[in-house]
Amino acid sequence: MLEQLNFAPCGYLIINHDGEIHAMNQTLKRMVGMDERTTPPEHIHALLTKPSLLYYQTYFLPLLDVTGSVNEIYLTLKRNEERIPVLMSAVEREVDGENRIECAIMAMGVRDAYEAELLQEKRNALRTLKETDEANLKLQKLLREVEDTKDELELLNDQLQRLVLTDGLTGISNRRHFDETLDSFIEEYQRASTIFSLLILDIDFFKKINDCFGHQTGDMVLQELSLKLQNATMEKGFVARIGGEEFAVLLKNVDEKEAYEWGECLRRMIEESAWMHTPVTVSIGVAEIRERDTYSTILKRADDALYRSKQLGRNRVSRSIV
Repeated sequence: MLEQLNFAPCGYLIINHDGEIHAMNQTLKRMVGMDERTTPPEHIHALLTKPSLLYYQTYFLPLLDVTGSVNEIYLTLKRNEERIPVLMSAVEREVDGENRIECAIMAMGVRDAYEAELLQEKRNALRTLKETDEANLKLQKLLREVEDTKDELELLNDQLQRLVLTDGLTGISNRRHFDETLDSFIEEYQRASTIFSLLILDIDFFKKINDCFGHQTGDMVLQELSLKLQNATMEKGFVARIGGEEFAVLLKNVDEKEAYEWGECLRRMIEESAWMHTPVTVSIGVAEIRERDTYSTILKRADDALYRSKQLGRNRVSRSIV
């Protein structure tokens, strides 16, 4: 490894598509508590916590397959009993006839430490402000640096928030964002009687798409459907991917009858759309919020309605009957 990369201010890692480690710089070794002379582990799994390993397998690799690169994915590294939050960016390219994934890893704590140091310098400057003009100049410089750092941190926080609430494959809201939004809809209904309806959608025979055309085509179908759903619901509701091929739509101020009609329009639109790879249809279940509903009960009623759509032959919309 080049000397500049070996001691770069960020971790540097080269792996293959199976996660086998080919190279690891000294900065990353120190980050995970390894001695500089220690041989790197054989697999990236040894560096990641279990939740981050799941996130890596679910979002990192599929995104890399589709775009050839990953920009700032949030992961957590293991260091003995500690956990090190990091941002990892990666690009895949051919090296000596083989595909390699080159990863740059930045510890999140670096920015926090930098900001803390700046704030301490600011306090020191304030104490000497009245004594010398030099202290005043120093303070002005530090204030500008703190503002620059604040802007960087706010941007970073926004990016991290989007990562936490966004599905890495499709770019729409993920299950966590859906859970939070459904809870807020229920709270608003209990507080102000604002009704809403929930639609659960599932791609019909999605396993056949993967089996016949491959998982990469399956991923592209999920991305294409996500875009269609997002465009269709942009002004009407909230859409999220909540499972492998399962999506959810929340419609505020819409009762079950109107939601059923809206779902039927959505079903026809998907069936009649031009698809890049293979025709797609969906089954849909619809449920309206009721007086004693909780997160679990309204979700179960929508799921039961979806199951009934599948039992009746798929490519149809069913309403809750409980």
